[in-house]
Amino acid sequence: MYFVYIKPTGDKVKALSIKKSGYDNILSKTKELKQTREDILTVYNSISIEDIDRLNKIVPETFSPVLFLNDLTAIVSQYGMKVGDFKTNEPKPENRAAIIAQSKGDSYVTTIVNFSLSGPYSEFLKLLNDLESSLRLIDVVGLTVTSNYRSTSENSLNYSLELKTYSLR
Repeated sequence: MYFVYIKPTGDKVKALSIKKSGYDNILSKTKELKQTREDILTVYNSISIEDIDRLNKIVPETFSPVLFLNDLTAIVSQYGMKVGDFKTNEPKPENRAAIIAQSKGDSYVTTIVNFSLSGPYSEFLKLLNDLESSLRLIDVVGLTVTSNYRSTSENSLNYSLELKTYSLR
């Protein structure tokens, strides 16, 4: 009777108790993760709406060329200049594998923006200072300055800027 029923049943009980202890371990880790998640949510919810808006301005969730151009035009118009030849090279993954590879890579997306302006050099320097101190994270990676031979003003120059801007997706 021992070899026929008790020993095989005892072995099954041992195997099941080992399996149960594994499940108990996973359950305790799940409870720890749930508590950590709750703690993080409490900290996140304590951040003010104004601070979240400022963070979204620094590095927005997605890059919107229209919103960026609108912000840029608002800054540029303060100095009597206009944005011309506005171009972006937003990365556009062509297939599903490229999208998945992009999501596994960097935690942000870099977008190159090109545009041109014309105006006095002193106003252009003020514009660059405003771009530098704006909330949005921007890197100037290229600048071309040429004379504006068609302008009636002697100190008017043409500027072509290349900027890098960042977003989360």
